[in-house]
Amino acid sequence: MKIKNNKVKIGARINHRLYFMFKYICMAQGVTMESKIEELLVKDVKSVMKKAWFQDYLIEVEKNEPTVFAMITAIFDGGKAAEVGDADSSEELK
Repeated sequence: MKIKNNKVKIGARINHRLYFMFKYICMAQGVTMESKIEELLVKDVKSVMKKAWFQDYLIEVEKNEPTVFAMITAIFDGGKAAEVGDADSSEELK
């Protein structure tokens, strides 16, 4: 299986007031809601990755699920990860 697009669509049920406030904040900043959500997620993920509990979790994943750990590591490193079951196919993960 090859990755055709490096973007995924997500959805969440959130309070309608929060949605409209966020929408108008993004409009005032001249950015799309999607780009702002992505920016906020990147900041949050980087913060969580530095926490001790997450580092401990990764150690457990490495022990119990080496294939999953390799994929996670490739994502964090921004490198290439071979697809499971196909040693020749690899895609750039961004």
